[in-house]
Amino acid sequence: MPDYIERPIHEALVNAFVHRDYMENGSEVHLDIFDNRIEITSPGGMVEGLPIQKRDLYHIASRRRNPYLADIFHRLQLMERSGSGIKEIMNDYKASANITEDRLPTFFSDESDFNVTFWNLNYGVEQSESKGSNREVSDKVSDKSIGNANLSDAEKQILSYISKNSNITQARDRIDRFHSCFILCDFKGSK
Repeated sequence: MPDYIERPIHEALVNAFVHRDYMENGSEVHLDIFDNRIEITSPGGMVEGLPIQKRDLYHIASRRRNPYLADIFHRLQLMERSGSGIKEIMNDYKASANITEDRLPTFFSDESDFNVTFWNLNYGVEQSESKGSNREVSDKVSDKSIGNANLSDAEKQILSYISKNSNITQARDRIDRFHSCFILCDFKGSK
């Protein structure tokens, strides 16, 4: 199982840029990645002022702080017009295999910020499948094979470290999965 579901993170990132309060000078959208979660924080709370934690996530009326920006993102096919982002995020997670209530995304807002937290679905969960595949990588990269290869001393040290620390391959997989998500920040080729 992947650590995160990609589409909800895409939705939350787009919402963070489209619905943020651009009148707050010096503020910015934050994307913070931790071992156990990803947090996306956007300047500006809910448009009508009522905190999201006091709302039914499945029945929030669509209100756009930046309607022209929302239209541009829609035309770029980065968002829908319907205002169903939070509901879609929750539906994607609830449809995921092995999801538990404590792993559902959490939302928080006050008058100055909006925050969504995506919990790592594998954090603290024993995964025999991934550990097995990492052991296979470690077995293939043995000290014996490293010694016989035509590598520099630094390359041999790196491969030796990887063979003894198989969790490195899990981190690489995580980086690869997020790469496609972070490309969204480039807004499909704006240069």
